[in-house]
Amino acid sequence: SEVAEPLLASALGDDPDEAADALFALAELAEETEDDLLADTLWEGVLERARDVGEGDLIAEATRRLAALAERHGDPLAAAEFFIEFLNWRRQPEHSSDPEDVEVAFDEIVRLATADGAPQAAAQYAYRQVGFTKLLEADDPLAVEGDWESDAPPYQTWA
Repeated sequence: SEVAEPLLASALGDDPDEAADALFALAELAEETEDDLLADTLWEGVLERARDVGEGDLIAEATRRLAALAERHGDPLAAAEFFIEFLNWRRQPEHSSDPEDVEVAFDEIVRLATADGAPQAAAQYAYRQVGFTKLLEADDPLAVEGDWESDAPPYQTWA
């Protein structure tokens, strides 16, 4: 309670950066107490606030945490959807993130598609990852910001 009250006040405050950080801390506390429902709700809040301020690292972390929760509850498709949403966010103009977060998202989507019995989707995402990795290895700025696939529609799930 002594820790949670000031964090909750910050989470509900007007400063989006401070709110995202406070929600992050609260979500971690919820995970420590193994309250998955509360953790899920708080990580969704972190994700929303991080998107509001365009914080790629925080979006990637919230994405990983939400996907892990979904997978722990036996839903690999829902877990993959979080990573697909992250990739779609990252492909938008002026959106940037650590290229390693993009690589991790691709790796996880391929793994989750395979686990969910969707080998065609796994192959499609593995192919897309090869294109991204080539840009990364060539030090192309699109590996850090913007859409690395020209005129491609948003990524979608396999279901």
